[in-house]
Amino acid sequence: MTSQVADYRFTSHGWNARTPRQQARVHTYKGAYVSITSLCNTDICTYCYARDQKTEHHTMPLTLFSEVLDMLQDVSDFPEVYLVGGEPTIVPDLPGYIGEIERRGWSTTVYTNGGFNAKRRDVLLASPAVTRMSFHYDELLFERYAWLRPRWRENLAAMAETCETSVIGVIDGPDFPFTELVDLAAEYGASFTWIFSTPTSGGTPFLGLHAMRELGPAVQRMLLHAEERGVQTSPDLPVPLCIFEPDFLQRYAEKFALVRRCKPFAYFHVDGRVSYCTAMPVFTAPRPHSGAELATVIEAHRAQDTKLKQRPSFPECVTCEMHLKQKCQGGCMTYKVYQEEKPNNVVAVDILPTAPADYQA
Repeated sequence: MTSQVADYRFTSHGWNARTPRQQARVHTYKGAYVSITSLCNTDICTYCYARDQKTEHHTMPLTLFSEVLDMLQDVSDFPEVYLVGGEPTIVPDLPGYIGEIERRGWSTTVYTNGGFNAKRRDVLLASPAVTRMSFHYDELLFERYAWLRPRWRENLAAMAETCETSVIGVIDGPDFPFTELVDLAAEYGASFTWIFSTPTSGGTPFLGLHAMRELGPAVQRMLLHAEERGVQTSPDLPVPLCIFEPDFLQRYAEKFALVRRCKPFAYFHVDGRVSYCTAMPVFTAPRPHSGAELATVIEAHRAQDTKLKQRPSFPECVTCEMHLKQKCQGGCMTYKVYQEEKPNNVVAVDILPTAPADYQA
């Protein structure tokens, strides 16, 4: 069971971290992801999976959010949810959403760009339900928004006093600040999560296998540096194991949680539809209206996932022993679906003023 616990970026995650409820109908792997808004106040990240998933209504109604939690309570063996977006902290009634989780005695992980103001930070600090915060780091955000860097640091420092925190970075090329982000995480007592930029349904820029292999040595140095600094690390999604040197992989595979097998989970869009992965809306079911319907959706998605895992992610995987033995899935599952698209290396995005008027105050 140790390797399963190591799959998570926080020490309180994993199969051993919760006592499954006996009445649960399905294992939900690690709770459920709920997009409470599809909007973002810093909508410029080129690799964003959520940009193309905007719907007619951009925020999940609080009543629907409550229904989602009720359905999850019927079927889930892992009583927590992950609040995602867009940027989840921009919803006007943030206390309402947090309160619905708190009322059930559940916990939540909030994924954020760290730009929320002191008033919203107080909401997060005050709730016992907010037990984990994941702070997205991208130098492009700080270059575009002068106010964001000091706010990001201030919020990370404050949240680290009351809950587990993680700095998450998306490796999108050789200019990625590998060791610098490790040092940043160490400064605040946070863990560090990393991921390669992957393809999505929106045709976002991504790194192919050749590029990932070229960056393999830099990733190895980053992980060894994290070990020296005492920073817990984990890839957010599976990565191709062939990017690592064989000796390094043999020695550090378990320590750095490098051997991973992604499993489908319940990801709710703002309109209640359910995907089995945040980045693959092609596997999406209509909004369920009961726990029984949700259980059927989850089980159907897992059946699809089993078939998809048999496909190689790259031509090099076809004869790879690690793929054939189902030890490596060739990176994020989205490579099996979207990798043949050839997006541009740079995507220009218009800034959307989507945060409430009091958000930066």
